[in-house]
Parts: sequence; C-alpha cells; structure tokens
Amino acid sequence: MKNYPINLFFSIEFGLSIEANMKLNPTLAPEYEGAALAAFLEQWGFGFCSYFLDNYFAFHVMIFTEIWALGCFLFWGFVLWIVLRRRLSPTKGDLGIIRFGFVPLWLLLTSLSILTWKIQGLV
Repeated sequence: MKNYPINLFFSIEFGLSIEANMKLNPTLAPEYEGAALAAFLEQWGFGFCSYFLDNYFAFHVMIFTEIWALGCFLFWGFVLWIVLRRRLSPTKGDLGIIRFGFVPLWLLLTSLSILTWKIQGLV
C-alpha cells in the first residue's frame, strides 16, 4: 500500500492504520544549549525587573508580571517550533532569535498593552 504523507511526523496508509514515518530522536544540536541558557537567564532578569516594577511602582496590580508571563509562554512556544523545525542544524538566525528574541517580544507586548490602555482611557 502507498503511504500518503500528512505532516512531518506521521503518514497514513491507504486504510485505517497510522504508522510513524520517522523515529522521534530526542537529540538536539549542541548550539541550542547556549542560546536557551542565555534566553532563560535573560527572561528571569526581565521577570525580576517586572516584579520589582509591579510591587514598588504600579501599586501592586501585577500588570508587568502578567505581560512577562505571557511573553514567556509565547516565546518558548516559538522556540519549540524552531527546534522542531530544525532539530539538528540550527541557522544563525534561529540561534539569534532564541538568544535575543524575548526582548523585542516583551517590548512589543508592553507597548501594545499601554496602547490598549490609552485607547480605553485607562492611562
């Protein structure tokens, strides 16, 4: 029977059985390790600053910490997508996005939040 590819990980036989088209190998390129560690430390630095801003300047409303948490969730989802796409051969662009991509994302989310508050008349 002929296999018809559905996506990267699975193919379906002409019938009802689904079989794995490739083995899921958990090995990653060693370049990802340094970029992920730098991103992790950078995020925790931003998290500490966000928490400090919320507790001492924003009257305990925890807005910047919530923006930071949303940014972390979106960022690591994007990193997972990059890693699944090029697991063994990352490009310099991929490593740069992983290493420094959280800063522009955090700035974008903060700017959009402030813009939304201005449109609503809250600021």
